[in-house]
Amino acid sequence: MKNVTIINAVDTSKANHPVDTWPVMMLEVIKDSIDNCKFIDTRFENINIKKTINEIFFIHFIAPDFRFAIDLCKKIKNNDSKNIIVAIGPLPSLYPNKVIFDSSPVDYVLAGEIELVAQEFIKKLKKGKQNIKLDCLVSQNKKKYKLKMIDDLNKIKIPKLSYEYRCLYPIKGFFRAKHGFILSSRGCKHNCSFCSPISIRVSFGKKFRTNSINHIIDEIKYNIKRGCNIITFMDDDFTSSKGRIIELCSKIIKDKIKIKWIAHARIDEIDNKLLYLMKKAGCVILKIGVESGSERMLLRINKTKHPKKWIIESEKLFNYARKINLDIVAMFMIGIPDETNNDLNKTKKLIKQLNPYLIQLAKYTSYYDLLKKDIYPRPSVYHYKYDKKLKKIERELYKTFYMRLPFLKNHIRYVPYYILNPRLAYKLIRYLI
Repeated sequence: MKNVTIINAVDTSKANHPVDTWPVMMLEVIKDSIDNCKFIDTRFENINIKKTINEIFFIHFIAPDFRFAIDLCKKIKNNDSKNIIVAIGPLPSLYPNKVIFDSSPVDYVLAGEIELVAQEFIKKLKKGKQNIKLDCLVSQNKKKYKLKMIDDLNKIKIPKLSYEYRCLYPIKGFFRAKHGFILSSRGCKHNCSFCSPISIRVSFGKKFRTNSINHIIDEIKYNIKRGCNIITFMDDDFTSSKGRIIELCSKIIKDKIKIKWIAHARIDEIDNKLLYLMKKAGCVILKIGVESGSERMLLRINKTKHPKKWIIESEKLFNYARKINLDIVAMFMIGIPDETNNDLNKTKKLIKQLNPYLIQLAKYTSYYDLLKKDIYPRPSVYHYKYDKKLKKIERELYKTFYMRLPFLKNHIRYVPYYILNPRLAYKLIRYLI
């Protein structure tokens, strides 16, 4: 009987920027549903190719890791031709023809959110069945498929995480951080040109689907029970439904759940009342993609149809967040097509005006445009892989912001956290220096 190994194939050499290590929830759920299943995340450990004999492999990867993942699949197949390789994840799901090609080492693609069908598929494989009937299955002999989407997210069991995943942001307080992660919704209705489900999103499609509030509360309590003292909500668009966030925060407050948490928000989906409620419910950090201080660039990347209002509202929200002592990470894009020095100067000016708790920069990358041209993503094509010109701009922006006296004086209050979390401090300080 074939054993099953799940691999999250990440090319750890591609980034020259500190990056969070978040779990891939789909893999953790699948791992829990299969008896004696091995799980390897290449961000934490390497795979011993010589021991890959007569197994079923689920290989998960995103667009920037395409070449790394395919090379890994080839090595596994070359080691033992009886190994069965199933490609899963964002890129295989949306572009299976790029994964299953002539002489491809990949035998199958399971497309989409496959948590609820993976176990059935494996049982059929182990029984030696050849013509497996699944709508989301792609093979050399079956090219037509339907992306698997899960409408009722409550059917997905809460996974037991395999590694000590971490979020890099420092938090006020004297405690050793143990991070928990929750994916409470899936789908994003927005059309930002730099974001895509083959790269940086954690879910598929535009249809916004959510866990019930009770399910989210149960997951928070489960994380607390396993010793977590800070939770990151991984949702692509956490604040998409204002009513849902109000209900969740109210429930956390009513049930007297004491937990710090981090989430992602959009300028046009939050207001002062919601910020205050989130803060009261335990939110300590909000990540907001401001992206640019240039109205022209905001339109260019499809961030908003109302760029002037976007910038004005950003200033208002950041000012209020400081008043209630809620830390906001302001995220910006550099290297946007047609970006001029004037556009960049507007971004620099806005960063100064917002005066956020932290800034995070990323390189503009449109994976869809690359794949439309039938070009496989190169290792350098990645949000956190900079060429020399952008690297210089990035370092200048970071040093200008982080080496300011007001920032350094304000940041003293995070020193206790750095003392008890030295690996985090080392990564961030080393990068800036």
